[in-house]
Amino acid sequence: MLQAHSGRAAICGPPRSSDSAARPCRKDINVLRRRYPRLRVILSRIGVGALHLTPRWLMEAFDRTIRPLLYDPEKIVRPFVAPGDRVADIGCGAGYFDPALSRLIGSSGELLLLDVQEEMLHRAAERVREDPAARSAVTGVLISGKDLQLPPDVDFALMSWMLHEVKDPEGYWRVLGHSIRPAGKVLVIEPLIHVSARRWEQQLDPAKRFGFVRKDIGGVLFSRTSVMTKR
Repeated sequence: MLQAHSGRAAICGPPRSSDSAARPCRKDINVLRRRYPRLRVILSRIGVGALHLTPRWLMEAFDRTIRPLLYDPEKIVRPFVAPGDRVADIGCGAGYFDPALSRLIGSSGELLLLDVQEEMLHRAAERVREDPAARSAVTGVLISGKDLQLPPDVDFALMSWMLHEVKDPEGYWRVLGHSIRPAGKVLVIEPLIHVSARRWEQQLDPAKRFGFVRKDIGGVLFSRTSVMTKR
């Protein structure tokens, strides 16, 4: 069973069983809005990431219905991880990306799950255990929402649809600057329909002060996406 502790990690054993900024396709966005006129409301409620108190049932419903239509988690994270890596899913929620991350880093890797809700941490770890091919060690970290706790020498961190919920992005980037190893990467994904271009820049701008180089990429539908590489 996952044991989540505020401020420190609890190790669980292996489970059982383009360079220029990517421009969103306005035609696709308009089509989606016509088909789903309440999408903005839906995304603002259930698509805002897991760092705030999204109920577990709502996050899991989102993961089962809308998210699979938008994202192939393994395809998204595969370019950034390798067997044996230490990987962090910050704001992991119900663990949508975590089985894929665990499979890719293998039995010699470590997967760090971070969230403000212990219930979410348990569900994310359970989701990894349910996948027989996911064999990494799993570490759960219960965070406060204000402070980010990460061990050193992290190879890759994922922040998917959650950074806009952080009140102090600079504080998060400061911690990541200390924890991400040189040449390590942080993949930041934010909902296009919820985060304006101006706010996106405000969220990422502090990263350069802590040694990160930014590259905007495409390929994640209806999202703003950047890879931040530690110098």
